[in-house]
Amino acid sequence: MSGQRVKLNLRIFAIMVVVGVAVIGGAPVARAAVVPWDLTGLTLQAGLIVRGRVVEQTSAWNKPRTTIDTETTLDVVDAIKGRIRREKLVIRTPGGVVRDVGLWVEPAPRFVTGEEVLVFLTPLQAGDYGVVGSVEGKYVLRDGWAMNDALGTAEPLISLIGQVLDIMDAHDVASPLPADWESRLPPAAASPPDPHEPQSFTYNGVHWPDPAPMGEDYVVNTNTSGVSSTQAVAAIQAAADTWTNVSGADFTFTYSDEPSSATDKGRNGKNEIVWKTQTGTSTLATTWVWYWTTGLEIFEADMVINDYYTWDTSGSPAGNEVDLQSVALHEFGHYLQLEHDGDPNAVMYPSIPGGVVKRDLHQNEIDGIRTIYPGPANPCQCDFDGDGVVMLDDINEIVSRWHLTAENPNPDGDPETANYNVTYDLNDDGCIDVRDVSLAVTEFNKDCG
Repeated sequence: MSGQRVKLNLRIFAIMVVVGVAVIGGAPVARAAVVPWDLTGLTLQAGLIVRGRVVEQTSAWNKPRTTIDTETTLDVVDAIKGRIRREKLVIRTPGGVVRDVGLWVEPAPRFVTGEEVLVFLTPLQAGDYGVVGSVEGKYVLRDGWAMNDALGTAEPLISLIGQVLDIMDAHDVASPLPADWESRLPPAAASPPDPHEPQSFTYNGVHWPDPAPMGEDYVVNTNTSGVSSTQAVAAIQAAADTWTNVSGADFTFTYSDEPSSATDKGRNGKNEIVWKTQTGTSTLATTWVWYWTTGLEIFEADMVINDYYTWDTSGSPAGNEVDLQSVALHEFGHYLQLEHDGDPNAVMYPSIPGGVVKRDLHQNEIDGIRTIYPGPANPCQCDFDGDGVVMLDDINEIVSRWHLTAENPNPDGDPETANYNVTYDLNDDGCIDVRDVSLAVTEFNKDCG
């Protein structure tokens, strides 16, 4: 791709985008079984489950000024599990904006003043509450429906509460809800107000400054015993290069072998990738992106990979292993400021099961990077390797994917073999066949400079 080398421009102001991928599937990993945050897990883990309305939000730096937290005040309507002594409670979540500095945390839940929610909570030391399961533990309530983007669910509120009560009853947990709780709920509309459908791509508006998109090279501290340093760096570089090599986009990740001793994220002017053991969470990795609120320009990004899980770099992970390159590819998508995609096949889908490999970008992600960081138009549709001329190696990229389809992109299940990719489906009909080869032949030996 025609991209400019990325050299980080430090700005005074920062947003940290902490974006995470959750592992699903319940396969055993390094030290314990992966327990996905389904409704049963949320219900049993939460000390308090309430329905209420957001009435106020306040963001502030923590004492060492290393992060920003937001306190959300909730006016409680009903307690479904647990008892509260006051009508209002405070939920603390990472992220927020203080003057010219912002911190965006994903998958931390974000609240909007005035919205109605049902939340699964756990008490914190300061007397306020945290959300169990992060984004999975927050449902938005509207028109009698309860919607959870992280879980991909939308159902009538009366049904959701009924399921929670059934789970509690099965585990001999009493509810403080009154006997007439159903009559206190609003009637459900005929359909949910926000249908949960796959999106083309979602961009949050924050971006690396132009004309050089990123800036300082990223560095990696392979402070993990799960995979070798060489394997870890190779997997991360391969993930970054996948984004860099998108034709028609102008963004380049560059790696530096400068030693890094970092063991956690930190606003220090360096783009660092580290491993850190984090128990009690289904999050595989988080990405912290700092930016200025004025102009929404990023000046730093860090990635923290959860060393609690068993990582694989072979391309054929077992059911209890997570493919490092797939997760890094997802996280680098957040570096670009792409948010989660509702398409389960997309790289930017918020979860990935153990044993699954996602190393090829879908059209959603390709459209996203091309839109956010557009590059100069390439006069050749088939200059896949970007060497400025269409040769047999470019045409072979199509031939090697003969008869692969969008509906069945990897029929042999082997991640090492060529899979369907819309880049090589030149007529965009969902099947790579002779018509695509014919189109490529018309560009053979064409100078794309």
